[in-house]
Amino acid sequence: MRSFFNIVAAIEVSALWYLTIHAYPKLPSQIVTRLSQSGVTIAVGSKNTILLLPVLITIVYAILTLISITNTTRYSYMFKIDSNDAVEVGARAQILIAVTNSLTAAIFLVLQQMTIQTARLVRSTSGIYIIIALVVLMMLLFIQYARKLSRGST
Repeated sequence: MRSFFNIVAAIEVSALWYLTIHAYPKLPSQIVTRLSQSGVTIAVGSKNTILLLPVLITIVYAILTLISITNTTRYSYMFKIDSNDAVEVGARAQILIAVTNSLTAAIFLVLQQMTIQTARLVRSTSGIYIIIALVVLMMLLFIQYARKLSRGST
């Protein structure tokens, strides 16, 4: 299960890089980085700013993948864990980190698509709804994990 989510995250990071590399040559040297609600340009920047999100998510992906494949039983938790629960709690933590990795990569992918649309002066608000849904999903997973952890520990 954990490796599935790490693979999904890798695919999302790869898609983000593909999207960026594909769009980069077609962008003007100065791109719109922010629009007001009425569609008026608020800020412009170099087209190299489009590379910021792929670099950031690559770093985040690498860190979260390394954490998810390490022995998570050595980390501190908000509940007292005895030796009987350590393996199960560690496995749950690894899955949660892998899911977080996948959802974070998905959020960055949507953000990059929105950034490219803004740079091309295309207004779209659908991406923000996808980001909100992904963040809510991530929060629900954290809540579920905390509830399972608190029930399993004394």
